Amino acid sequence: MIRAFIPGLYDRHTRSPFLTQEDQTTFYEQGLLPAVRELCADRSAEWPAKYTDEMFRARGKNGTLSRLSKMIGGWNVARLGSTIRSKLRDAGIPWATGIVFLHQIRGVKDSTHHSVSQGAAVQALDEFLTAEFLDRETITSTGNWWIDVGVQVTSSNKDCLAWRTDSHGQIMKEVCEISAGHAQRLT
Repeated sequence: MIRAFIPGLYDRHTRSPFLTQEDQTTFYEQGLLPAVRELCADRSAEWPAKYTDEMFRARGKNGTLSRLSKMIGGWNVARLGSTIRSKLRDAGIPWATGIVFLHQIRGVKDSTHHSVSQGAAVQALDEFLTAEFLDRETITSTGNWWIDVGVQVTSSNKDCLAWRTDSHGQIMKEVCEISAGHAQRLT
């Protein structure tokens, strides 16, 4: 999933994080669609020509939206954000410069397991990257990457265990072998 953060549209008087219909139309028609046409010319005909066309198609009888997901070849994902940004900038859209894109890999919770050791963690990460068609060079040389990691603790006595929120810092300190102050900042 690719998410777009558009700080140039921030308005401190508006409490909603959602784009107006006008901004969504601008983003689609002057940014996303032209970028897809440039990067994926062979598949761009499948994309709606106008934002209003997609809204008409997506609206169900009861008014709910059922949007389509569109796949973009992996070889184009790295260039998609900069191409959208340049298309919007070329169209004179003032908020185009500050757009930040997040490529989020979803639906992989519990896809890997490993013991709490550096070697096991490295091996699990490498296996995950291979499964997602990424490599270590990609994540160290392009952009900023964050990996959400979970820890599961079980009791051999079959006791019920619950995390105490005031213990998160101590757990981070022990597992990550960092200072108490740094662990507290992280949690």
